[in-house]
Amino acid sequence: MASIIEITQLSPTMTEGVLVEWFKQLGDSISPGDAIASVETDKAIMDLEAYEEGVLLAQIVEKGVRLAVGAPIGILGEKGEDISSLLEKAKSAKSMSAKETTVANTPVATPEAKPATTPEPQPKPPAAKPASPSPSSIPQAPLSAAPSSDIKSSPLARKLAAQYGIPLERVTGTGPNGRIVERDVEKAHEIFSARVETFPAAERGGDTLQPLSMMRKVIAQRLSESKSTVPHFYITRSADISGLLSLRANLNASLESYGARGGSSFPGKISVNDFVIRASAMALREHPSVNASWTEDGILLRGNIDISVAVSIDDGLLTPVVRNADTKTIFAVSAEVKSLAKRARERKLKPEEFSDGSFSISNLGMYNVDEFKAIINPPEAAILAVGTSRKEPRFDEQTGEFFPADIIRLTLSCDHRVVDGAVAAEFMDSLAFFLENPALLM
Repeated sequence: MASIIEITQLSPTMTEGVLVEWFKQLGDSISPGDAIASVETDKAIMDLEAYEEGVLLAQIVEKGVRLAVGAPIGILGEKGEDISSLLEKAKSAKSMSAKETTVANTPVATPEAKPATTPEPQPKPPAAKPASPSPSSIPQAPLSAAPSSDIKSSPLARKLAAQYGIPLERVTGTGPNGRIVERDVEKAHEIFSARVETFPAAERGGDTLQPLSMMRKVIAQRLSESKSTVPHFYITRSADISGLLSLRANLNASLESYGARGGSSFPGKISVNDFVIRASAMALREHPSVNASWTEDGILLRGNIDISVAVSIDDGLLTPVVRNADTKTIFAVSAEVKSLAKRARERKLKPEEFSDGSFSISNLGMYNVDEFKAIINPPEAAILAVGTSRKEPRFDEQTGEFFPADIIRLTLSCDHRVVDGAVAAEFMDSLAFFLENPALLM
C-alpha cells in the first residue's frame, strides 16, 4: 500500500529543512534504512532514511525547496499502484506550512505540495505601477494589529503576501467584513514597488536583504532566549601561560619529528585551545557545581564532563562536544577536536555530536581578540570566553625585578541561578592554576 514520505526531524532543534538532493529517482526500489535524499537542517546536511520498503512513485518537491518537519516530499508504494488520492492529500495538506525558497534567494512563498514535474502556477504579474505614489498611501495597520495568523484573509491573499514579503498586518482589507483578498495584496505590492523605485540608488545605499538560513534563525532564537531569560554575570581572570607555550612548542617539535619517522598515530600539532579544554575539564572535576544545568525541579549536576567547543562555519556557529573530556589525554582531545571541527565545517556532524554538552568554550584568540563575553548556551550554566595571549611585564617578588610573561585573559559567563560568584571565582582560580602548571595536564 502506497504511503507518503515526509520530512522527519533530523536534529533536536530542527523545525524545517531544505531538500538538497534526491538520492533515489522515480522507479527506484527502496529498502528500510536506505538514504532517500539529503536534507539541510539548522545544524548539518543529513540523510533522510526510508522506514518502509517499496518503489519511489513520485517526487512531490524539487531540490532547493524549504519545508516544515512533517511535510510530504514523495510517495512510496508498489510499481503501477494508483497514487492519485495520495497526491490530492499531499496537495491539500494545510498542516505542512511549507515555505518554498531556492538556494538562489528567490522570493519566499507558501505553495501547495504537488509533483515536481507539474509547474507551479504563478500569480498574475501586477498591473502597471503608479508613476510617483505618495509614501502615505501605503496601507498601514494600527500598532496593535493582530498577528498574521489571526487576520481575516483569503488563502490566495496569504500566499501572495508571503511571496511578496508583505506582512498582512500592513494591508487594509476591502473584502467582506474587512477581509483581505487578492486585490488588496496586489495593490499593496504595486504601491510598495513603485515607492521603492522612486528613490535614487544613491539614497537607497545599495542595501541587500540576505535571507535567513535555518541555522541563523535557530542561533538568533536561542541566543535571544538565553540573554533574556538567563541571568548572566561575568568573571574575568588572567593567567600566565608562558610555561604552557614553551611546553606546547617542545611537544609539537617532538610530534613533528615523530611523524617524520613514520609514527602511525601522529595526531598533528597541539593547540592552545586543546590545553584550555583539558584544563577546563580538570577544573570542572574540582568544581562540579559549575558543570550543571538549571531545571524547574532543581539544579541538575551533570554526571559527565562533556565540553562543547564553538566552531565557526560559513553560516554561523556549531558546538561539537568532546565527551568525558576529563578522562582523555591532551593528545586524544586534540585529535577529537580536529575531527569534530572538520566534520562541522562540512556539515556532516551527527545530532549526538553537537548536542547535550555540559560546559562550553569559545576561543577568539586566533582573531587577535584580547577578551570578550560570551552568551550562555542553555541548558548549560556557563561558557568560557578565551582571548589571545599578550606579552606583559610581571613583577617577581623574590628577585624584585620585572620579567616578560605571556598573559591570556579568560572570561566566564555564568547562569546566576546555578553558579554563585564565589563558586565561579574558585573555578577560575583552578583553571588558571592548571594553565600555569601545564605539566599536570599531561
